[in-house]
Amino acid sequence: MTRTRYGYGALLVGLAVALAIVLGLAVSLGSVRIPVGDVWAIVGARLAPGTFATWWTAARESIVIDSRLPRALTAAVVGASLAMSGAVAQAVTRNPLADPYLLGVSSGAGFMVVLVSVLGFGAGLLGVFTIPVAAFVGAMIPLFLALLIGGRYPQPTAIILVGVALAQIFSALITFCILVLADDRHVTSVMHWIAGGFGDA
Repeated sequence: MTRTRYGYGALLVGLAVALAIVLGLAVSLGSVRIPVGDVWAIVGARLAPGTFATWWTAARESIVIDSRLPRALTAAVVGASLAMSGAVAQAVTRNPLADPYLLGVSSGAGFMVVLVSVLGFGAGLLGVFTIPVAAFVGAMIPLFLALLIGGRYPQPTAIILVGVALAQIFSALITFCILVLADDRHVTSVMHWIAGGFGDA
């Protein structure tokens, strides 16, 4: 038991170090390459003023603090959230194959966002929260149906099969809305949302 606990702690420490290295590289690399040492010095100087003598330019500091670091941190948080959602899906369905894509959650969220965008609601109903709320409601619909229908069967793979079927249905509905109901402006915004990105972070 103690050995397992130490092994788990060592794994967490190793993963934390790996995350710090990846974050440093993500902020360092780009059209303007900034040494990793400079990146952490800039971050340290911002967190604790006076700890480092300033040898970098204001432009490089702006690139690190205002542009690349928020995107890298947002990507790390999103990755952790996706990992947690996958773990929760596997625990709820008692199936190691479960994930938001197989259960139709992603397709349901995408369909509701497409529908709200095409109907012209945009940010009108709930302000900036309209799209996130629509995505959440759309994600819950196939998840609820997958658990309701697939949960009636003793095999844990039944939920996965129902989820895959629902994912295909909602993907078809997304395609229908884009091809039939949406105009060019809606298609551009919808495809940008579906593809995702951290440019606005």
